[in-house]
Amino acid sequence: GRYNLAVDVCRSAVEARSNALGKDHPDVAVSLAQLGIAHLECGQHKRALVAFREALRIRRMKLGPKHPKVAKVLNNVGCSLFELGELDGAMLAFEETLEIQRSVVAGTNPSVSPASSQEEDDNGKGGGGGSRGSGGSGGSSGSNADQQLLSIAATQCNIGSILLRLGRHEEAVVALEEALLIQQSVLGDEHPTVLATLESIDYVDKAKEGGYEDAFKKMKESARSALEKFGFDKDRLEAAASDVGCTSLPPALASIVTGATEKGCSGAQSFGGKGRSRSGTVRPIREEAQWGVPSGTV
Repeated sequence: GRYNLAVDVCRSAVEARSNALGKDHPDVAVSLAQLGIAHLECGQHKRALVAFREALRIRRMKLGPKHPKVAKVLNNVGCSLFELGELDGAMLAFEETLEIQRSVVAGTNPSVSPASSQEEDDNGKGGGGGSRGSGGSGGSSGSNADQQLLSIAATQCNIGSILLRLGRHEEAVVALEEALLIQQSVLGDEHPTVLATLESIDYVDKAKEGGYEDAFKKMKESARSALEKFGFDKDRLEAAASDVGCTSLPPALASIVTGATEKGCSGAQSFGGKGRSRSGTVRPIREEAQWGVPSGTV
C-alpha cells in the first residue's frame, strides 16, 4: 500500500524535476534514487536497478566518478543486483563503493576538499545510517568522520553477504569482522547495529558447519506447511524446525515470522517475501527528502 504510493510520488517527482530542471540535473538524480528505494521496498528489483543506474549516470557526469554521492547510488545498484541474483555485478558495485568511501576517509578523494569535509564535520552533517543503509547506525552517531567510517562498515557487511551467498565463508567472516571493529569503535558494544553484525558472524559460522543452509531449505517448506495450518504460531513452527533437525528457527525464518506477526499477517504469503533478517542480506542507502518526496535516512 504505502510503498506503492511512494513509487507514484517519487515517479511524479522525477517527472516534475526533469521538466523544470532538465533530465540531467543533480536533483533529478536524488528523485531517481528515491524512486529506486521505493521499487526495492515493493520487491520490484529490475525497476529499482533502472532508476539507480540512471541516477548513477547523472551523478558520475555532474559530480565525477569518485564523489561520495556516486558511492551512495552505487551501493544501491549493488543491492538491486544482489536481489536479482547477479552476484558478480553486485560485488563489483560494492567494491567500487568501498574504494570511494575509503578514499574519503583517507583524505585522498579528489571530489572532496578538506575544507568542505571539515565544514560538514563541524555542522554534524554527512552520511547517516539506517537499519539497512550504508552507515547502518540506526541513528545519530556524532561526527561526519564517524558516519564515513560506518558507511565503510555497512559496505563491508554487504560484501560479507555476497561472500556468504557464494559459500566463501572464511572471506565473509573477515569482511564482517572488519565491519564489526569499526562499528564497535564508533557505537560501542551494545548498539543494535553491532549486535546485528555479531548475529551475522554467528550465522556464517553455523553455515560453515553446514547447519543452516540445508536446514533453511527444509524449514522453508516445512514452515510453509505449518503456516497453512496454524498461521504464524511460533511454538508450532519451532516444533516443525525440530522435526527437520534444527534446535531453533534459522534467523532468516525467525525474522520473517516476527515481522509478519507484528504486521498481523496470517498464512504463508509472507514467506520468501519482504521479511528478511539482517543475516545474509544487503542494505541500500536512502536519499535526503526534498520536494515532499517520502523521507529516508542518508
